[in-house]
Amino acid sequence: MSAFVSDGLKSPLVRAFAWKLALTEVLPLYLVTGILLWCITLLWAGLPWALGRGWWHRWTGWQAMGLTALALGWVHGVLWWEVPTALWLVPGLNRVPFGLLFPLLALLLALGAWALIRRASRPAQILTTLAGWILLWTVFAQTPIWLARVHPKPPAVPGSAKVLMVGLDGLRDDTATEAGLPTFQGTRYPNAYTCIPATRLLYGILWGGDPEHYSTGHAFPAIEEMEGKFPFETVLLARAKGLKPRFFIDDGGTIGLAGRSEAFDAVEMPARGWENFVNSNLAPHLPLYAVWLNVLRVFPTTTPWTPLDAGLRQALDHGRGSGWVMYHSCLAHSPIFLTREELKEIPGWWRVSPLSFRPFGSWAMLDDQAAATWNPRTDPFLAYTIRMRHILAAWKELWNTLDQDPNYKDAVKILFSDHGERFYHVTDTIRLQGVHGFDIDPWEGRIPLVVWNPHTPGPAQGSEEAVSLLDLRRTIYHHLIDDAPFSVDPPAGHRAFIRYHTINGQFLREPAKEYRQFSAEGVIKGLAIGYDGLWALQYEKPASERNKDVAVAEAAKDVLTVYKPLKAGGAHKLVYKGYVRVESTEISEEAFQKVKKDIEADYFRKETEN
Repeated sequence: MSAFVSDGLKSPLVRAFAWKLALTEVLPLYLVTGILLWCITLLWAGLPWALGRGWWHRWTGWQAMGLTALALGWVHGVLWWEVPTALWLVPGLNRVPFGLLFPLLALLLALGAWALIRRASRPAQILTTLAGWILLWTVFAQTPIWLARVHPKPPAVPGSAKVLMVGLDGLRDDTATEAGLPTFQGTRYPNAYTCIPATRLLYGILWGGDPEHYSTGHAFPAIEEMEGKFPFETVLLARAKGLKPRFFIDDGGTIGLAGRSEAFDAVEMPARGWENFVNSNLAPHLPLYAVWLNVLRVFPTTTPWTPLDAGLRQALDHGRGSGWVMYHSCLAHSPIFLTREELKEIPGWWRVSPLSFRPFGSWAMLDDQAAATWNPRTDPFLAYTIRMRHILAAWKELWNTLDQDPNYKDAVKILFSDHGERFYHVTDTIRLQGVHGFDIDPWEGRIPLVVWNPHTPGPAQGSEEAVSLLDLRRTIYHHLIDDAPFSVDPPAGHRAFIRYHTINGQFLREPAKEYRQFSAEGVIKGLAIGYDGLWALQYEKPASERNKDVAVAEAAKDVLTVYKPLKAGGAHKLVYKGYVRVESTEISEEAFQKVKKDIEADYFRKETEN
């Protein structure tokens, strides 16, 4: 799959988009910023208590260029101070410990400015000028951050939503518990499971799409979806009923709605389709561009400088008047660039270099030197837990006061994750960065689920029976379309099901067995990329054939049993209690097919079927 993406992103169309982005957004932003900074610099220097008005007529071109460059450097320094770990992208600087790096940067920039004006006036005026510049440049750098945090609350509109769904990408159940989720209003279900550990596919199922089609191993929409052959039936019925379904996401690269959002009343994301990747991947390298994206885009992004509550606030504001409001956040996608506030939770972080926080994406990246110098303070799982804790802290007040908001007080409010996150060990202590969509296991399969139902308030702790997002799909359908009471409380002995291909993850770890894995050979023709963020896979085989070697799992309470088909026939049966594996055996092909048929009978069941 990655080969298709790599080839696709080399296409002339993508290169043309990159040039357009550079010429119409990045370069103009830097040019305008440079001009504004020079104007601010010149204005302050000409004041009587600085260099005096005479300097307005004495400055040279070299001074103008030099001071503008230094001002830009200071602005970037301030932005790096807000997100210090973003410096791991800067060669040379990324090897200097934070505690030395920032004083050194400030000193060099200040000395550079002093060198350009040292003969322009008396020492007192020069120091006043430098102090003013530093203050003004700092305020300029902080301006887009402050603007992104300004949220004038719009007036309420008549009526309340029926359902509000808030999804946090990659939040594991165990991490959610430690990060403060139990303090959120609503009933928390301790044994909740996704039905597939892949964001786009899960939402396709939640929106009423065909479960067989949306449980195969592709991250990108199929051309058949663009042609309307696999519609989101629940969304279409909700819109026909006048519920105005609206969906908001801060990173819509693979959500698959570019070119097919007509089922919704509104869809908002920072950029369309694959164009999101350009923004999200480019942004950390260009802090000035990244920090202004949250102000200039129609929806907040996932750059390291994005306020953690910005997306949720805008989704709630722009969702007013809708009967079905959905927001999905990818603020914890790997790699995670910790902010200064987040770094404060790591003792002695200033003694560590930025490069130490760069996570390993595969075991091959870890050489002997990296292993010998690995610092537990830079563990990517630690960064993940810190980020999740800060996201939930930023969301808590918004969530817990929704009962006071006339547009959401009567809504059934659902807080969940689409899947978990796994951090594979390379050694007993060293872990890779987090991944998902590679396997069925408790790390990817177990999720948090909180339901706040104002009509039938429940206890803080819900049933210990297994609850699936398939159950959520059906409950939402009947609540929205049939006006049935909302309840996901499972009966005794209820099972949750997961269905997904085994993906080739050899870059993460050595496979335990020879599995039947998802392969593009003979299945996928290629990846088509079009304008306006459109992209789609071309398949040679229908979903029924693509899915013949799919892995399945069933959960009862906190016990998850996974069946992964083997190349030699039969299946590898793995049993987990919580996050601990308690059994590893093999079963026959006949036994596997029987289990698979039983699971798929429920997995494929339509909402209208009993």
